[in-house]
Amino acid sequence: MQSILNAGRKTVAVGLTLALFSCSIYQPRPAVDFKSLTQARTQSEGQVRVTAVVLTAAESREFFGVPVYDEEVQPVWLSIENGDNVPYAFLCVRFDPSRFSSLEAAYRNHYRLFFLANDRMNAYFLQNALAQIIPPGRTVSGFVYTSKDLGAKYVQVELVGPKGIKPKILSFLLPVPGLQTHYNSLLTNAAYSTKEAPSYNEKGLREALEQLPCCTTNADGTVYGDPLNLVFIGEIDDIFSALLDRQWNMTEALDLESAWQETRAFLFGTSFRYAPASSLYLFGRRQDLTIQKPRATIEARNHLRLWRAAMMFEGKPVWVGQVSRDIGVRFTLDTWNLATHKIDPHVDTTREYLVQDLFLSRLVTKVRYVKGGAAATLASPRKNLTGDPYISDGLRAVLVFSHNRVSDSEMQTRDWELPSDMEFGD
Repeated sequence: MQSILNAGRKTVAVGLTLALFSCSIYQPRPAVDFKSLTQARTQSEGQVRVTAVVLTAAESREFFGVPVYDEEVQPVWLSIENGDNVPYAFLCVRFDPSRFSSLEAAYRNHYRLFFLANDRMNAYFLQNALAQIIPPGRTVSGFVYTSKDLGAKYVQVELVGPKGIKPKILSFLLPVPGLQTHYNSLLTNAAYSTKEAPSYNEKGLREALEQLPCCTTNADGTVYGDPLNLVFIGEIDDIFSALLDRQWNMTEALDLESAWQETRAFLFGTSFRYAPASSLYLFGRRQDLTIQKPRATIEARNHLRLWRAAMMFEGKPVWVGQVSRDIGVRFTLDTWNLATHKIDPHVDTTREYLVQDLFLSRLVTKVRYVKGGAAATLASPRKNLTGDPYISDGLRAVLVFSHNRVSDSEMQTRDWELPSDMEFGD
């Protein structure tokens, strides 16, 4: 009997200890002025004013009391000020189709043993979630628990009122501090002042683009590499918005940590959304920006390199690019790690994939094609810097970007040149 009583006392003691510890283990810190954070962005449309901000991993952990980024949850704080005399509903599905509900986001961060702490966590995540209805003359603030993106996040705030969806959808390109990329907007913009760069009309632009080099090179500029098959015209934030909208990702700078993550992804056959990319050269420098769209594993991805060019068109900067698709990994003596990605030899199919993909973003207003290098055929292919053969019609696609979405009828195409599989006749 005594042993049973002792066991009961121990059980009660353990239960009390767990309960007391549960009260102290979960300690969120809610006192934060989100509008004052440097990554906060604000836009207005009519009488509605919206502020959006993505919390960093450290800020999220402090506010929510748990490392939500480790569980792929990224809290985005919104403040919606409704100065209209009608209510609006927030369309969270447009904001992030793969978002987490409040209790799902909390559940992913639950403790295994401390159930009272989990109950507190549920209540905290729920009470800090953004309400779906914004009454007239009121401000509603709270979190949407989105899936994690690093480097930058593109979101859209769409509101529905009594007369339907508000005509203008507010689009935000939100910085997400923490990902180390080699892109430096200050250095890139300083290299080509808009006051000094020549501005072309349409005829002059076409001629200037046709005079660009055919291909990327090595660091010395002595050997040609992959073909330059793209031209983007637009502000970099608008280009980012279109790419991120279509699930392209920022690329991590190459260092020991990112190289190890890439190796680990290769060994385990997984994907690495932000895998580093090798350097190619144009205008005497490596690419200013690298973007990629991962596929099922690290061996297969689409990647895009961009260089800011010393020219303007319709008041917008011009970017020259190279896009190709990785389809495997092979051994080589041309790289420091003795391995490289093998590209899809038909580089034009990747170019067209990108054109069509960005068309779906509705942030591209014009599409053209201009001559680039000479055509390369199956009978006489060219090779990139690591020896992969490729074939191409030699054209480069020219895309003009907009800050606002356009309809299909507003999209303009012009037959400067036509890709080979679009030509008619012989």
